[in-house]
Amino acid sequence: MKYVTLLIGLFGLCFAAWLVINEGPQLIFSTFAAAGWGVVVVSAIHFLHMLMAGRGWQVLWPTFRRPKLLLLAWVLWVREAVNTLLPVARIGGEVAALDIMKKAGMPLASNVGSLVVETTLSVLTTFLFVIMGLWMFSMRIPEQGMFLQWVLGLCVSAAILIALVMLQRAGGFQIIAKILNGIAQGQFKHLNQSGAKLDRAVMAFYSRPSRLFSCALWSFLAWFIGAIELWVALKFLGYDASFSDGVILEAMIMATGSAAFFVPASIGVQEGTFLLFGKMLGIPTEVCIALALVRRSRDVLVMVPALVIWQIHEGKILFKKNVINSLHKNNP
Repeated sequence: MKYVTLLIGLFGLCFAAWLVINEGPQLIFSTFAAAGWGVVVVSAIHFLHMLMAGRGWQVLWPTFRRPKLLLLAWVLWVREAVNTLLPVARIGGEVAALDIMKKAGMPLASNVGSLVVETTLSVLTTFLFVIMGLWMFSMRIPEQGMFLQWVLGLCVSAAILIALVMLQRAGGFQIIAKILNGIAQGQFKHLNQSGAKLDRAVMAFYSRPSRLFSCALWSFLAWFIGAIELWVALKFLGYDASFSDGVILEAMIMATGSAAFFVPASIGVQEGTFLLFGKMLGIPTEVCIALALVRRSRDVLVMVPALVIWQIHEGKILFKKNVINSLHKNNP
């Protein structure tokens, strides 16, 4: 499977390189260079998205045991970095998030419950943001006739999302445990009790409608930060864009990125989306591809430090554990 992922990633990289070469690398890179410090500004803006998303996650928890906002923002930073830069099909970040929360002393069941609900609401608000972006796109360019086709496609996604929520409310972890026991002829009976505990944690978070609404609202508003990033980037690239351009492009990137979740870092897919929809909005080709380079640069500036800091922290924890184990062996 890893070789398939590698091949898909290489194909996407070749496609992105072809776009640059085909459209004229000198003009594209000169346009990109014009952004200058704009790349740093766009990268800095992205941290606001993490804080807003972190606040949305935080409000899910009861007031008396809410995690600190900076902790959740750190967890989201690492989660996004892992899902964005590593070939993990957008799920490795959730595993990393649970590991960080566990090492911070937070209870596993509550961690899983909050993460499941937060992720579900994040998918829901992504869906709503994409619908809004499609509607805005159809208003700008009605002759394209794409709105209905996209909405029909999103209806399938909505059906999957509804089924996912129903599964969670029906005791999804216990159902999975029963399936595993059936396949393994009862070798995982201990999972039934753990599954029931996790299901109770999920339902505890779902039982607070006001907090669910607050989380969804914060999550939905956080997506606009990505649109602001693109709008600011276009300004630095010398193109007089409207804010709606940023919203439409961000929505299209979210839609195609979700559909192509199996492509590492959405490489090639993201560049093609910027070029296709950017040109439809009247943005010059070189600006579209330069904008894609700004987004890639933002990913490097924001996400790589998260991975480096995370690994340094993990290394320190492992070193301390090895030292303690060594002392116990030498002094039984």
